[in-house]
Amino acid sequence: MPLGEGVLKVNLGIPIVVVVTKADLLHHGEKAKFLEENLDFIQKHIRSYALQYGASVVFTSSVTNKNLDCMYQYLLYRLYNHPNMFKAEVLARDNLFVPSGFDSLNLINELCKGDGDRDFEDTIM
Repeated sequence: MPLGEGVLKVNLGIPIVVVVTKADLLHHGEKAKFLEENLDFIQKHIRSYALQYGASVVFTSSVTNKNLDCMYQYLLYRLYNHPNMFKAEVLARDNLFVPSGFDSLNLINELCKGDGDRDFEDTIM
């Protein structure tokens, strides 16, 4: 079965996990409002980039202990074929977990339908 559009454009032959730390800053801190307003846009770009490499994406927070167990169990699964108990979570904005092979361009494009062609550097920087 052929891969979908944008999937695994670069195959490094190793499991890659993109870990986004400090997800608790969405609710606290000086940039909370900016992050909340642009989270879908940021998430779209991170997931699109990860899709090209077949990578997983995990949002974590050590302050609130969000997704730390999920990340640890998933690393054990990828490295040692240990059973993975966690399911994909794409609806919880600060608790995101997208295992490799789950995502697609259709799911990612649902995030920011009205953004058009906003440039990442102009929006975030």
